[in-house]
Amino acid sequence: MADTKDVAQLVIRSQEKYFLARRTKDNYWEWIGGKRKENEAIEEAAVRELKEEIQLKWKENDYSIEKVADPYPSEDNPKYNLYPVLIELDPEKADEISENVLSEEHDSFEWIDLTNFYEYESIGQFKAIKQLGLVEGEVATSVPRKNGKYVVLRRSEQTSSSGYWNFPGGRIEEGETKKEAALRELKEETGLEGQAVRSGKPYLNRGELGVWRLHPFLVEAEGEVELNHEHDKAKLVSLGELDGLKTLGEMESIERLDL
Repeated sequence: MADTKDVAQLVIRSQEKYFLARRTKDNYWEWIGGKRKENEAIEEAAVRELKEEIQLKWKENDYSIEKVADPYPSEDNPKYNLYPVLIELDPEKADEISENVLSEEHDSFEWIDLTNFYEYESIGQFKAIKQLGLVEGEVATSVPRKNGKYVVLRRSEQTSSSGYWNFPGGRIEEGETKKEAALRELKEETGLEGQAVRSGKPYLNRGELGVWRLHPFLVEAEGEVELNHEHDKAKLVSLGELDGLKTLGEMESIERLDL
C-alpha cells in the first residue's frame, strides 16, 4: 500500500512519563511515528509504527490507544498532516525498552515528565501534547522589578495553591498577545503598570489545575501595589530571597529571563 500525507504521531505514556526519542539523522527529539498507508486507519498506522520503531514482541494488552487528536500541519514539513495519538503502555512493557530495540531512525530515548519537555531540542513537537489536551493552556507571567527587587505575591485562600508565592500572571485571552496578557494580569492582580523589557523562552509548569505553558516577561514596574482577591500579601525580594519562599516554580521564570 502507498503512503499518504497523514502521519501518526505517537505520544506514548507509561506511569505519567512520556517517551521521547532522538532522531539519528539530526539529533532532534520527537514523538515517534510515521505515515499512514492508503486504506489504513490512523489508529492502525499508530500500532504499526509502534511495532516498527520499538522492535519488541508486542501483545494487544501491552498497549491501549487512549485518544486521537485533531491533525495539524507539520512544522518540519507542512505538506504532512500530523495526527497525535496518545498510547498508554503497560509499565512492565515500558521497562523492556532499550536503545537496542529502537529502529535505525532513532538512537536514544528518554521517559520524561512533561515539565521537562523544553530541556530537549525539538521541532514543532509541543503541538501534539497541546492537541491531546495534556497541556491546559497558555499563560503569560510578569516578573515585576521595582528598584532592583522583585514583586512576589502570596496566593489567597480563595484561589488554588493557596499559601504559595508566585509572580502575577494568567491565561492569555483570545486575540491578545503574550506581552499584552502579561501586562494586563500585572495590572489586574497588583495595580502596577510597567514596560515589558525582556521576554523569556516558554516552559511547562505543573500546578493543582494541571500542566500549563508559561511565557515569562521581565517588567519594569511602577506604582503602588493594590491586590485583588487572588492574593493576600505582596513583598519585594531579591533573587536570593526567592529560594526561601514556598513558590510555584518561580525560579524557572527567573532562569528563562537570564536574571
